[in-house]
Amino acid sequence: MKNLHFLLLRHFISSPIPVLPIFENRKSLFNKARTKLILLLSVSLLLFQPLPSDAQAPQQFSFQGVARDASGKILTNKNILVAFDIHEGTANGSIKFGELHSTSTNSNGIFNLQVGSINSLATINWDVNPYFLQVGIHYDGLPAVVDLGTTQLLSVPYSLFASKSNNAAISVKSDTSMVTQKWIDNEPIIQTGDDAGALLPDVLDGKMLIWYPKKAAFRAGKNTGNNWNRATMGLGSFATGNGTLASGDYSASFGDKSEATGTNSFATGSLSKASGSNSVGMISAQASGSFSAAIGSLAEATDDNALALGYASKATNNYAVAIGNAATSSGENAITIGHSSSATGTNSLAIGEANSASAENATAVGHQALSSGANSISIGYRTTVKSFGGFAAGLFNNTSDNPNATSPVDSDRLLQIGNGFSNVNRSNALTILRNGNIGIGNNVLTPEYIMDFGGRPRVRHNGNTAGIYFNNSQNAAEGFVGMRTDVEVGFFIGNAWRLFVNASGAVHADSFLPFSDKRLKTNITPLKNSLIHLRKVSGYHYNWKDQNKDKGLQTGVIAQEVEELFPELVSTAQNGYKAVNYNGLIPHLIEAVKELDKKTEEITALKKELASMQEVAKKLTALEASVKELLAGQARTSTSTAK
Repeated sequence: MKNLHFLLLRHFISSPIPVLPIFENRKSLFNKARTKLILLLSVSLLLFQPLPSDAQAPQQFSFQGVARDASGKILTNKNILVAFDIHEGTANGSIKFGELHSTSTNSNGIFNLQVGSINSLATINWDVNPYFLQVGIHYDGLPAVVDLGTTQLLSVPYSLFASKSNNAAISVKSDTSMVTQKWIDNEPIIQTGDDAGALLPDVLDGKMLIWYPKKAAFRAGKNTGNNWNRATMGLGSFATGNGTLASGDYSASFGDKSEATGTNSFATGSLSKASGSNSVGMISAQASGSFSAAIGSLAEATDDNALALGYASKATNNYAVAIGNAATSSGENAITIGHSSSATGTNSLAIGEANSASAENATAVGHQALSSGANSISIGYRTTVKSFGGFAAGLFNNTSDNPNATSPVDSDRLLQIGNGFSNVNRSNALTILRNGNIGIGNNVLTPEYIMDFGGRPRVRHNGNTAGIYFNNSQNAAEGFVGMRTDVEVGFFIGNAWRLFVNASGAVHADSFLPFSDKRLKTNITPLKNSLIHLRKVSGYHYNWKDQNKDKGLQTGVIAQEVEELFPELVSTAQNGYKAVNYNGLIPHLIEAVKELDKKTEEITALKKELASMQEVAKKLTALEASVKELLAGQARTSTSTAK
């Protein structure tokens, strides 16, 4: 059937330009129109006028609009023609109603019409299908009829359907007028409603604006699926955008397919979801815990009071916080800030890139720092701490230990400062055990003393002296080892320097007392042939070749000569140079002296024996002389007698 009311509209147009049926060829009409008329449709429609409860409700509703020209100027006090068609099922469905109105705009460009005042709406079965209102308009100077579009009727059909009901209570409620108002420049608008209003019918997909007083709910944008039906509207909810859902009471949803399903929830962005009560989901995020918030693409806050901010960040436990890029907080009260870091232990903290705090109260800060011991802290570049309450800093610290992660043990590493270069070249500059032992150096990982050095320590001169003081049992500084002068190092004990060595290597001391107790010795044997060997050792004067040694004239022996005779007194260093134990020569000198003394005694005895023999010889000589003299006298006597 032709649109008769639009065909009649031609009789009112005096323009010689032919006018086409407005709904038979929309494209040609828009192409031929030289100006554009803007019609602001009302937020709601006037359904009924007040009337007694026993009166029959009229089959009509109010329509209000504001007319403007293409430049946006309001058409004030202008005669216009307005046509209405009502389609069944869809915007392009069959026409079930049509009528033509001639009216004028007021000084504000507003016009008011009663749809159904010319033709009857009684033939429309409102309870079967949805219906769509199509509007066309014409005024002087416009060369063609303009189609202003088609909008689904929401509240009006159910109100009209209620007028046919045998239920008196519904008829009485229909007496309350819902007055249509229009957005007008610089003019406020107020729309009220309560539980007495009509039920919202199911709506089809499409662009629309809905105010549902019964739930104090508002929708604006494009509906998809059943998102904007009565059953999916929360009390006091608000949704706008494309396919948004606000099913939670007092929830709000904005953007593209965002969903606010929790009570007092808020969702905005694209595909965001806020399912927990009082939750917030923004920018493709999901907040499913109560009082949780997730902001960012793929961010998730799954538990109560959780917070996830950034790309793919996840806060998956109560009171957890994840901020950054792919940050994860799965421990209760855990906090993660940065890129790909995770805090999985209760009350744990991870800050930086790819860090992991996996134990209770653990902290990891830096780059790929790992803290797996309870109450531990790892700070730096690829540092690792495993012990209970441990601390690691620096880079690539040693990880060869295997401590108890949940309870303290004396041998655990309490503090580590790493100075490694890679995962396969890990080392510590400093290691402190829980028992207080300190190891300094790469190779001192299990220090056995309170201070264990893996290399040379250095004490710097401060202008007065340099060294180490040692306290006695009364905590008084009794001893000192260090610099005596700029070129002397020694021991200071009992208010005096007891031993010191100068830069030339000379040792100064009051005395040397090497241990020699028989109780400390075994395999004791006497020395032999000491004198014979010592007679083969020569003493020399010489000077050192090394200019760093004492440049004065030296006195000593040659190690190679001594080694041939006394090999036990010569040692050879790793560099091949030999040293002589001069103290070891003393026992041989003692034995040599003893041997010489024995010989002296023998010589003395021989001398005594020689003297005795000489005395005997002397006496024998005297006796011989006496005998000779006696014999000579006897001879003379015999001669005389003979004579």
